[in-house]
Amino acid sequence: MGWIRRYGLCCGLLLWWCSGAVLAECVGLVAGSGGKRFWSEVVMGAQLAGQDLGVKVHALLPMDEEDATQREAINRLVAMGCQGLVIAPSSAAREAHVSLLRKQGIATLYLDRDLPGERVAVVATNNGAAGELAAHRMAQALGRQGRVLLVRLKSGIPSTDARELGFARGAREAGLQLTYSPYLGLGVGEARSVLLRFLREAGRFDGVFSVNESTSLAVAAVLRDLGPTPAPLHIGFDLDPQLAQAIRDGRLYGVMVQQPRQLGYLAVQRLVDYLRGKRVEDHQLIPARFITAEELDRVENRALVAP
Repeated sequence: MGWIRRYGLCCGLLLWWCSGAVLAECVGLVAGSGGKRFWSEVVMGAQLAGQDLGVKVHALLPMDEEDATQREAINRLVAMGCQGLVIAPSSAAREAHVSLLRKQGIATLYLDRDLPGERVAVVATNNGAAGELAAHRMAQALGRQGRVLLVRLKSGIPSTDARELGFARGAREAGLQLTYSPYLGLGVGEARSVLLRFLREAGRFDGVFSVNESTSLAVAAVLRDLGPTPAPLHIGFDLDPQLAQAIRDGRLYGVMVQQPRQLGYLAVQRLVDYLRGKRVEDHQLIPARFITAEELDRVENRALVAP
């Protein structure tokens, strides 16, 4: 049972067996890591889709993005009898794995990230456009000049790689002077240590863009730790109660916000449609929105910051 320690089994999505056999129709979901709040919301959306469609959803949340960890999670779900899998692919190694699954009659849909392979479709945030929009909003706030830092998560994660590329493209187009941070890793504590050392050596920046929930939390904490010197304008990605409070306090200018429940819901819906013989779109890209203090308490945004 050591695998239980490596994955979070979401409440309400527990394994369900009947007379020694799995349900006639079930799907598995292998989430990503590096943003606990975001992936929990994705699973909630997937669970709701399963309830609406009469399909059991089994979800695993790996603790890291290592290929071996994700491969093990996929194998667990296959052993449970899932006819389809929703996967946030962690590496290009998924291509061969998904091809093998297809030969076994198991369909795979990619969530949040797209990579080559025999997946039936992909449902994701339009990450490149989101990064570019963040750069344009930063340039506008800084008067289209200044030294800005792009805070990176981990190389090879397609979603955050796309945000980085989009932001870099937008920043250069706007005339901003761009610097890259080291890769901070998936844990907030580790990211804070790496970033604090880097900023003490690199000097002051006019703006900072962080590419996901964990890096945004790390940047917000480090800027607070550095004290009362004029803080750079910080634009983050994703939202949780801590980041919402930082926006209200004026320590965080704004965030790019995804729609995680919609992503989870649509991913399961499209996979089930495919399993039931319906035609599905190859790509469905969901736009991210930019939210500042003015938008936080609007009715349509309250669910994004609720505990």
